[in-house]
Amino acid sequence: MSELYTRRCRGCGASFSYDPQSEALKCPYCGHKEPLPPAYEGIQEIDLEEALKAAQAQTTTLTGYHLVYCQTCGAEIAAQEVRATCGFCGSENVSEKALEALPIKPQGVLPFRLTPEEAQTLFDRWLKSHWFAPSDLRDKRKIEKIRGFYLPIWTFDAQVWAHWSAQPGYYRSRTERYFDPSTRSWRTRTVTYIEWGVPVSGHHQDFYDDVLVSGLTSLPTSYLDGVGGFATPSDLQAYNPDYLLGWEVALPDKPLPAAWKEGYQRIYE
Repeated sequence: MSELYTRRCRGCGASFSYDPQSEALKCPYCGHKEPLPPAYEGIQEIDLEEALKAAQAQTTTLTGYHLVYCQTCGAEIAAQEVRATCGFCGSENVSEKALEALPIKPQGVLPFRLTPEEAQTLFDRWLKSHWFAPSDLRDKRKIEKIRGFYLPIWTFDAQVWAHWSAQPGYYRSRTERYFDPSTRSWRTRTVTYIEWGVPVSGHHQDFYDDVLVSGLTSLPTSYLDGVGGFATPSDLQAYNPDYLLGWEVALPDKPLPAAWKEGYQRIYE
């Protein structure tokens, strides 16, 4: 049985949660804050071939619930996800065992910028300014509470070299004379043809940086295109479980080979 990861407040002993407003750990009870390490530190990019070999050699799997040990009160908890809330003391924890089954451990994390309350306020304001929004969105019963989820995302870099060849063609037209058997007379008509030019060829190279692919089979990668412009690489932080405390976390269920196949197709297109 593994232990849960948690951080306790030095002021009152309660468990910390990550606070987007202060970009630090914050105690929800006494308000004490504790800073986090600097941004963008220690993120490692992994060679694809090595990662694929690691994925094939991976034997550990995580299915169903697993028992973890709460460091705050000592209780045993049956956890199934990365985030685990102790039912006895209510502390917020992160189950590191849930990440052990992954062939590639998380390298970076994009922390939240808004609290759920701020997101709810902005959403309500957006609804009021869009009179033609779908009626389902205005049904408060269907959107009772906004929750923040960390979603798994694969990123791929690729250096591409390609040889290309082409031959230009130009549409031309000419008038020709022909014999019409039906009228037994000569007529004229306009004929369109292609005049081919000199063949050309060359080489092209390009670098694709951080091609995003969803790590969830239930989340189409196309959805990421709509939100990709709201964050930059400088916003990325080195992975630290502190950022996950108090937030929902989804484990990836799309294997690396399948993700790379999708990423390759996005680059090819």
